Amino acid sequence: MSFPPDSSRVPAPQAIPVGARTRGVAHTDLLWPHQKGEPVLLRIRFIGGDARQRELVMDCAREWGRHAPLHFTESQDYDAEIRVGFDPTRGNWSYIGTDSVSPERGFHSASMNLQDVNAGTILHELGHAIGLDHEHQHPDAPLHWNKQRVIEALMGAPNHWSLENIRVNVLERFSRRDVDVTAFDSESIMIYAFPADWLIEGTPPRRNTRLSDGDKALVGRLYGE
Repeated sequence: MSFPPDSSRVPAPQAIPVGARTRGVAHTDLLWPHQKGEPVLLRIRFIGGDARQRELVMDCAREWGRHAPLHFTESQDYDAEIRVGFDPTRGNWSYIGTDSVSPERGFHSASMNLQDVNAGTILHELGHAIGLDHEHQHPDAPLHWNKQRVIEALMGAPNHWSLENIRVNVLERFSRRDVDVTAFDSESIMIYAFPADWLIEGTPPRRNTRLSDGDKALVGRLYGE
């Protein structure tokens, strides 16, 4: 599950498909198959959206592709690896990597939705689509949560998250055994901007709208090997 990196506004959990949840930094078992020296070809099929919105998505995809052998192309193919919807009622989210083509998902529906069509949000969700996860759940993140405040904020209107959703998507740190991590990166496009009162101590991450040097290095290492 994902929500806009520039705010704490999230859709109700029932608006998000089962499985579109995120943990960690990079799930190597969900990376797109690749051979050293060979490009990874990823097709993007749009479900709705106007010409400007579609072009912005492709621009952001090409930005990721500048730092790894990832080649994105717009396609009408039914079985496209990434299927982008623009439903304004369904929030911002994406399946992680190859989860988007797992048999139980099917290809008839979106594997990513963009409620907020801006570069920061698109880069963030595309990061999920190529296998990256939330930086704020990094095991070394210097964030000490005011758990009660986080729970109150996300369980209340307009979010109405369950305690389990809050734990899995915000409060819980992941294990190094489960994911591939580099040093914690507060500039990562994959981190959220949180209100200051969500933390007992630590500096609230600012809103990031572009790929950090760490993002570029990580995706290059993951797909360049």
